[in-house]
Amino acid sequence: MSIITNTLSKVGLTPIGICSTLWVNPDGSFRAGLFRYKELLHLVVSLGSERFWVTSVLTESVEICLRGGSSLKELASSSKNQYVLTNQRLTNAGCLDRFRLWWVLRTNRTELLPNYYYLWNEYFFNDKS
Repeated sequence: MSIITNTLSKVGLTPIGICSTLWVNPDGSFRAGLFRYKELLHLVVSLGSERFWVTSVLTESVEICLRGGSSLKELASSSKNQYVLTNQRLTNAGCLDRFRLWWVLRTNRTELLPNYYYLWNEYFFNDKS
């Protein structure tokens, strides 16, 4: 995880604690998490080696997703500000990138960390204070 965090930190994405790794593969490797970028909350989804989907999300949308009201794919595609991080550069996401996101989330089963909702509430309420 530290390699991923270093890669994301180089472009200005700052981890927000354990919420930065909320979704993992069954083997425990990083799949998606929440980060701060320019004071806004962003969802980052791994699309493969050194390629990440980055999109801004609202705390309300995250809350709905964590309660089971929407999927990770819906959360990842809900914003109009969608970017792809490759080679330490953020570029606007294109049609091929959207297809890649759909494919990665469809073929890879992701799991939320145990006690994910408590971790989210801890972050959310600490962020408010």
